[in-house]
Amino acid sequence: MEKRIVKYKNLLGASLDGLGGGGIFTSSTRNALLRQGEKSSDFWYDRRSNIENALIDMRLFIETAGDKNVNAVINEEKLRPVVETLLWYPVVERSAPDPNKAEVARLCIRAGFNYLKEMKKIPLSSERTIEEAVDLSDYLVELFKPQTERRYSPPKRRTSKNSGYGDAT
Repeated sequence: MEKRIVKYKNLLGASLDGLGGGGIFTSSTRNALLRQGEKSSDFWYDRRSNIENALIDMRLFIETAGDKNVNAVINEEKLRPVVETLLWYPVVERSAPDPNKAEVARLCIRAGFNYLKEMKKIPLSSERTIEEAVDLSDYLVELFKPQTERRYSPPKRRTSKNSGYGDAT
């Protein structure tokens, strides 16, 4: 907890007005998040609602602000800490495997590859490689589930006898 307080100390006791806006949390909410101790279910319900509404606002911003404004704030530099906290922090903290985070990772892989494929003409061999990578991500996500709930078998290795696609059904 102490590391987190040091990490976010510039946010404590002040609004984010000097940093380009108020953010989604008030300074008292930020302080409460950083304090140890139990928080009420109402507290967490309100925070989940804050975040859900912020995600909707972000979509609205992306759809209406234009590329210049979107690229100024939604870029690798600014998203990297968020994505790494979401997907890498549990690894560092030795948290239990989380199927929800695995699904988010797969979503990023699928959406990213779809964007890259649609925006640039790529050779057929590269499309196959992308499809194999997506199949692999599907398989890896299934490993987070109990064996009885898994839908996919391991991807098959490419040989001259098959088309290179794993059996994903």
